[in-house]
Amino acid sequence: MRHIAKIYLFLLLSVGLLVQAEENIHPFDSPVNPESYLIRPGDKLMITFINSQVKSLTLEIDPEGKIVHETIGLINLQNRTLAFAKTKLVEILKKLYNVKSIEISITAPRQVSIAVYGAVLNPGVYRGMTSDRVSDIIKKAGGISQNGSSRNIIFKSGQREIVVDLDKAKYQGDISLNPHLYAGEVIEVPGKSSQTVQVIGDVRLSREIELKEGDNISTLIQLAGNYKNSAEYSDVHILRGNKTIKNGTIQAGDIIVVKKKTSHKNISIKLFGAVQNQGLYAYTKGVTLDDLLSQAGGYSEKANKEMTTVFRQPLVDSHGEVSEIRFPISIPLQTTEESVLILEINDSIFVPWKVGFVKISGAVLNPGYFPYQNNKDLLYYIKSAGGFLPTSNKDEIQIFNPISETTISVTSGVLVPDGAEIIVQVKEELK
Repeated sequence: MRHIAKIYLFLLLSVGLLVQAEENIHPFDSPVNPESYLIRPGDKLMITFINSQVKSLTLEIDPEGKIVHETIGLINLQNRTLAFAKTKLVEILKKLYNVKSIEISITAPRQVSIAVYGAVLNPGVYRGMTSDRVSDIIKKAGGISQNGSSRNIIFKSGQREIVVDLDKAKYQGDISLNPHLYAGEVIEVPGKSSQTVQVIGDVRLSREIELKEGDNISTLIQLAGNYKNSAEYSDVHILRGNKTIKNGTIQAGDIIVVKKKTSHKNISIKLFGAVQNQGLYAYTKGVTLDDLLSQAGGYSEKANKEMTTVFRQPLVDSHGEVSEIRFPISIPLQTTEESVLILEINDSIFVPWKVGFVKISGAVLNPGYFPYQNNKDLLYYIKSAGGFLPTSNKDEIQIFNPISETTISVTSGVLVPDGAEIIVQVKEELK
């Protein structure tokens, strides 16, 4: 299939049909999303001063991703979004010009033409923004056909090839497996691999999944949308021919079966996410979080350990009945002192995956997203964001945990976990 697709593309190029295809390109007619559009070299920004005699400005992004202007100065917009550029420019321009309203727009958004062929409904050449992703342009081509692969897509740029796994990008949140369009020029969707397994039973999306090297039961259940709340985590088995197997390496043709709980009575602890063996574990009095993780074989390679969150079920709700709702238990951020968390009946523990960034917002010079560095404290990231503003309240700094959705006040020496948001408040008298 892949060989035939290559011949097809070669014929298009050799007989000049690709030029004709360009004339029928599907136009990119949806609005630019400032929150996702990435500023690229060559982009031009139009600055319009509303109800003012000040003339409009056009600023061009240089090859290093910067704006260099004799009045405005130097602004580094490398790997920044259009939304960030607008906020930054308005902040600077309002100090330079006595105007109330400033409008900033991109005059010519960068577009790329991508050839999409293989197992899609409408092969051809399509246009998209450089900050769109492979999945966006495949949708323009009508989506992957029934016999197409979603885990072995090839994204090409000259001799360079990137393997795109849309299943993992969607169900595990690993967006690096669904790259931006500026990384290549050709998308090849091969036919579905014959090496497949089925995941059925009490999962959110029973389906057939292409098997790839390194896949295990935990990964494949995630690619089936993960367990339902009613699933019996400890009762997962493999059907291989006429045999039932409890453990072992997954093989093509296997059927992974997740059973439903047979009883609503539950005196166990749930552990799921980025661990070696997620599932339901028997509760014993005095068991700690470390004990349970040890039983589960420890964290997986990409586990975000510092963001591990315990969700606890209240004994009774407001009506005196047992509640299904759980609330997060705050686990102290890394300190020099060790802390032991003793678990309770019906606790649920979630270990998220690494995301690789820390968000900084509030009263700092350059709020935004910054690469996560292991064992770095609060002040390291604040310096990365250009430091405090004169309006910053250095005694009122918070860290927001997106997993537990809790916010805590912290001191300057605390280590910042991967994926956290640092919030620097403005002085009370200046609010």
